[in-house]
Amino acid sequence: MPDSYIAIGKITRPQGVRGQVKVYPMTDDANRFLALDEAYVEDGAAYRKIRVVSASVRGSDVFLTVEGAADREAAERFRGKIIYVDREHAVPLDAGQAFICDIIGCAMQTEDGALIGKIEDVIETGANDVFQVKTPKGVLLVPVIDGVVISMKPEDKLVTVNADRLAETSLYQ
Repeated sequence: MPDSYIAIGKITRPQGVRGQVKVYPMTDDANRFLALDEAYVEDGAAYRKIRVVSASVRGSDVFLTVEGAADREAAERFRGKIIYVDREHAVPLDAGQAFICDIIGCAMQTEDGALIGKIEDVIETGANDVFQVKTPKGVLLVPVIDGVVISMKPEDKLVTVNADRLAETSLYQ
């Protein structure tokens, strides 16, 4: 079963003296923070709900004011925390898309069912994502492009690739 929470950003530091925090967005669209009313941060082994009072986006930077952080000292307690949303409030995905957290851990196989390995990470390059796959031979880097990746079924923990195109485009590290 997928995790109930999805990481959308990391608080990097306090911003100013009025309790605002600077956030590194971990999402394709930083503007999604503008509609964010509540989120969660890890608090030990649990997730603690926080209320977002205001949000702004300037370039690639996101700035949040969080309830309970009225000054720089209070905002400092959030430094390094990952911000999560529950799946109910996650941005809807288009057909054929999946959240990175749901792809990590999926088995990768060819169209004929031959197991290649397990996806350990997704590298975001800007042009296209790259799956980092742990195989018996080492780490295989697989570009997520049409013709290589045939299907992604995170609900089944399975990604299927075209073996011929994989051989043309992938690199072992």
